[in-house]
Amino acid sequence: MAELSALLRTQLDRMLRCGTTPIDTKSGYGLDTDTELKVLRVLHAASTGDDAYPPIPALVQAKEDGIISPEFMDVFHEKGVFEHIGTHRVLEAGKKDGLKIYFHRDEMYPMQYATMAADLGTRAISHCKMLTLPISFLSTLSHLHM
Repeated sequence: MAELSALLRTQLDRMLRCGTTPIDTKSGYGLDTDTELKVLRVLHAASTGDDAYPPIPALVQAKEDGIISPEFMDVFHEKGVFEHIGTHRVLEAGKKDGLKIYFHRDEMYPMQYATMAADLGTRAISHCKMLTLPISFLSTLSHLHM
């Protein structure tokens, strides 16, 4: 883990010297809890503290133990990944744990759940290549970064 953190820190320092800021890191690509915890530990060790936002609401114990300190969460809401019920459950759980919601949706298919994002107080929606909304609904999303 120390080697991965050092390599990541080197790359982050290089990015900063070249003017890249801020840097957004994500996890969620591990297939089990142990792998996710490893990714989050590497990110935490390589970060300067408050600038890393690991979006893993399911790892409440790691949060309570002080291993991670998530502030935001992101759900990939797409056909065949997380669809309506799964997305809603994950977002509700994260919101209950005090996480702010980023919503990765409608990149490949129009999923038609923008109202869910608004109802949950979503902070931002991204990857909206296939997003279709009535013009009248857009005004209700003025707090979002899209």
